[in-house]
Amino acid sequence: MNTTDITTGTIFNIKRYAIHDGPGIRTTIFLKGCLMACPWCHNPEGIESEPELLHRASLCILCGDCARACPEDAIQADPQGLKIDRERCTMCLKCVEICPSGAMQHVGNKMSVDELMQVILRDRMFYEESGGGVTFSGGEPFLQPKFLNSMLDECKKQGIRTAVDTSCFVETPIFLQLLPKIDLVLFDLKLLDEKPHQRYTGVSNKLINDNITEMDRAGTMSIMRIPLIPGINDDKRHVLGFARIAATMIFLEEVHILPYHDMYREKVAGLGKLDTKLEFKNSGNDALNQLIELLEAEDIKVVVGG
Repeated sequence: MNTTDITTGTIFNIKRYAIHDGPGIRTTIFLKGCLMACPWCHNPEGIESEPELLHRASLCILCGDCARACPEDAIQADPQGLKIDRERCTMCLKCVEICPSGAMQHVGNKMSVDELMQVILRDRMFYEESGGGVTFSGGEPFLQPKFLNSMLDECKKQGIRTAVDTSCFVETPIFLQLLPKIDLVLFDLKLLDEKPHQRYTGVSNKLINDNITEMDRAGTMSIMRIPLIPGINDDKRHVLGFARIAATMIFLEEVHILPYHDMYREKVAGLGKLDTKLEFKNSGNDALNQLIELLEAEDIKVVVGG
């Protein structure tokens, strides 16, 4: 394949053989940048649009090689852990190159359409045999609209099915322009009311709700994903509201309920960002079971942990 499009995108992860990001076996491409800042986000390394340095404490063997390699003396290693002076760091990535355990990671690489398509096409056989394809996730894929548009076009040329995992917090004209090129949209539904949505995510949900309505009106097949956060959206009112919205959508294929876990905390610390310290205590399975019951009563397929 040889394309004249030199559009590049910033990618922070590529997951091959993915089975939870749409039907069949898929390659999931994670694009960097998101305008929301959910404190429970599973991919906090996808929020900032620029490349970042991530330290995974669980992988670190405290050998000190990174500290010795850093020309800016921005890394200090002691038995209690690793400390990184982010202001002194110039992102030279010498620490990443020398790290023997993979604990120091460069998050965010520029890739061209051609480069990414070469990765995608390696698994074409699996897409064809399983009914899978490519899923563009993030971050928020629609924040890199030119790159996303080019990738969707190339996938279509190659006969590869496409899906986009989005918050739907995107300018409506861009959203509607790209929808016809997308076979399936996976969208998050987090909170019902505008003020709590603003408080916890940093943005209003009005645009999100409008785009979900426009998407269904356009006839785009979709999957609703609900991150069930204890004490935030697992009350009876939210459960009833989620089920009601799902029941009104014509082109909704299924609902994925995502139980809360706190694996994100290590990433937040490893990026040198302040943890909100919000405690989401497990409230049991009552909300989960009730939501499943309500959705199945409407003949809506439910997947837990999709």
